[in-house]
Amino acid sequence: MIWPRFGMLKPTAMKEQIDLTPAIFFASIITVVATASGAGLNQILADFIIEKLPLGDGGLPSVYSVYGFSLILSHLTTAPAAPAALVPFAEPLAQATGLSLEAVSMTQILGISTTAIPYQAPPLIVAMSISKVPNAIFLRLCAWLALAVTVVGVPLTYL
Repeated sequence: MIWPRFGMLKPTAMKEQIDLTPAIFFASIITVVATASGAGLNQILADFIIEKLPLGDGGLPSVYSVYGFSLILSHLTTAPAAPAALVPFAEPLAQATGLSLEAVSMTQILGISTTAIPYQAPPLIVAMSISKVPNAIFLRLCAWLALAVTVVGVPLTYL
């Protein structure tokens, strides 16, 4: 339906109107993760990191460990890169904790989506610049939301 023949886009739209930068960025993230996975780097990193985590036998402490690991890794990478970086760790974490793969994946998503500082989420950066609201307010909001997710959201995920 968006073919130039139907008149929705000009024949030169791909060159002049559509920014492919996000697509190239995501493709590069996926390429790096696939290359690391193919080389076995994800297994080496998973073995190294998992032995350092305080993992239990599938209880709430294990869920908090997976959540904390996901939260830290998502703040060390960019928001779009965090899921691609965490996917290779899901199965080894599930085996090490005794949690199901689904539970580990849901906990990882909770860690990724918890924004403890506003600079981790590009939409918040745009909102901060447009709204003229002081940065301290955004920081307090993010801190309160992160606390709420940690205190309420993680135990609900465990249930």
